[in-house]
Order: sequence, then structure tokens, then C-alpha cells
Amino acid sequence: GDRMVQLARELWNFDAVHARLAKDLDRYLRGIEVEDPVSLAQYLESKMSAMEMDEARKKWRSEAKSKAEAARRAGTEAKRDAMAEKQDQRIKGATARAAAQQRDLEKKRDAQLKREEELCERRRGVEEKRREEAHRVLVVAEEER
Repeated sequence: GDRMVQLARELWNFDAVHARLAKDLDRYLRGIEVEDPVSLAQYLESKMSAMEMDEARKKWRSEAKSKAEAARRAGTEAKRDAMAEKQDQRIKGATARAAAQQRDLEKKRDAQLKREEELCERRRGVEEKRREEAHRVLVVAEEER
């Protein structure tokens, strides 16, 4: 009971005040003298400051959002740059390893060719000695005849 009656009175007073303000605002906009200029001025000032605060909040939120987006973009770019740098390092490493393997293969191939040449030289030398020995044997045999 009593609580409901009290709330109803407060609401009726609130509505009555707003109804008077609405009537005064209408008169003010039409250029007619208002009944309660002090209340209207206070109401308009409070509304103005509320609107200004709302605008300021919107502006701050927008700026904060822009800053966050810029920071996120910068972070993303930094990550992308770091990943690109890592990729470059991996590619350089792989290239260096491939070049080293190529040099090793060339050294091994050169060493193999050198061994094969030395082997051929020895074979030629052995064959030459055999021919010389065979020739000497023939010469000795000719002389003995």
C-alpha cells in the first residue's frame, strides 16, 4: 500500500514537472513567454551538458577505438615483419647449406677424378713397363739367336 502510493505520487510529480517543462519548451520555441523560465533554463542546461558529455564520450570511444585499431595493425605488421625476417633467415640458411653441400660434392667429385687419373697414370706406367720388359725380352731373345 503506502509504498505504491508514494511511488505513484513521485511519478505523478515527475510527469507533472515534465509536462510543465514540455509546455514551456513549446512556448519558448514559438517565441511566447514561458511560465517558469528558471526551471526551463536549468533543464536545458542539464540536457546540454548531458548531450555534451555524451558527445565527449562518443568522441573518446571513437578515438580509443582508432588507437586500438592502429595498435592492432602495428602489432600485426610487426608480427608479419618478424615472420618475414624469420623466413628470410631460413631461406638464407637453406641457401648457405645448399651451397656448402654443392661445394662438398664438387670437392668429392674433383678428388674422385684425381684418384681416377692417378690410377690411370699407374696403369699406363705398369703397361709401359710391361711393354719395355717385353721389348727387352724380345731384344735379348733376338741377340741370343
